[in-house]
Amino acid sequence: MTSAPYSEKNLWDLRSHVSGKAGYIHRSGAWAIEPVFDEAHSFYGEIAAAKYSGKWGVVDKEGRWTPAPAGVSMINTYGEGPTRAKVADKWGLIDELGRWIVEPKFSYEFSFHAGLMVVIHAGKYGFVDMNGDWHIEPHFERLGSFSRGLAIARLPKGKVGFIDRQGDWAIEPQFASATNFQEEEFHTATVGLNWKDNGYLEGYIDVQGEWFLEPKFHRAISFRNGLAGAQRGEQGDDYNNENERWGFHDTNGEWVIEPRFQGVRHFAEGTAPVEFDDQFGFIDIHGNWLLEPTLDVAWSAEAGLIIAGTNRKYGVLDTTFEWVMPPIYNEVWDCGELIKVVADGQESYLDRTGKPIAGLAARP
Repeated sequence: MTSAPYSEKNLWDLRSHVSGKAGYIHRSGAWAIEPVFDEAHSFYGEIAAAKYSGKWGVVDKEGRWTPAPAGVSMINTYGEGPTRAKVADKWGLIDELGRWIVEPKFSYEFSFHAGLMVVIHAGKYGFVDMNGDWHIEPHFERLGSFSRGLAIARLPKGKVGFIDRQGDWAIEPQFASATNFQEEEFHTATVGLNWKDNGYLEGYIDVQGEWFLEPKFHRAISFRNGLAGAQRGEQGDDYNNENERWGFHDTNGEWVIEPRFQGVRHFAEGTAPVEFDDQFGFIDIHGNWLLEPTLDVAWSAEAGLIIAGTNRKYGVLDTTFEWVMPPIYNEVWDCGELIKVVADGQESYLDRTGKPIAGLAARP
């Protein structure tokens, strides 16, 4: 159950416990758009994907539904730009009136970011603009979205580098792997290098391609609050070695919390979930236990709440590790102002204090 806050959203999708149809509620729990849809997806901006009488389309916040062209089997409204629509195994773009801007021809689509979208066409990655025209022709084996003006790019059977918005190499392909540049904190990207004898190490570069921290970690994740999780590394480490322990280092690459965990997540609000002896607990920035490992799984805090699971059920903790919502649900989603939960196939919403808003305790 991932945490996915959508604080800008003021309507929430919900399936009626009475009719089995889906609609949208206000923050109060009252229906804003009556449950008449076969499927109703989350709002991103002013529209959401919704299926009505067996046909996909988009609905606005006034409840006006616009059908997609015939044959559409899936719609994606996430992010900026035109709606993406799928026919058979190909994706295209449709406008606000449900007309094709670009007929389905892409094998896969991602969301628009900064006016461009990564697509796969004929097995290769490229960028299209909001009109569906090629901005960067598809000849890459892999592309990432632009971040800090640069995008990850890999040539077929080649190494990874970073291109600018014109498609030129800003950082030459020289890495075995790379992540997007962070938008916040230190504007670094994690990159990996292969060494002889199947060795592999990761470090961090800046947007000029200079080393922020040279490769010294077997695995490394991005910085949050001045700390980053990583596995201690040596040049002979095998790429597939999964037994190394995780800890946290500072911006100088010095261990603040020595590696002793099976896995770690980012620090948030002074705490980090870590895995130890196949269970999750929480530590502070000095590595001291705030909550001993007793959970099956846990995610980083988000606006004072923590999604966690035990005994194959999920609930929500506060940052004092008290259950705000007990672990009795099959699914839990952080939707900003409200928390969506699913129990026995029935959807409900609670506010961030655990008070029922709509669903089980407020049947439509």
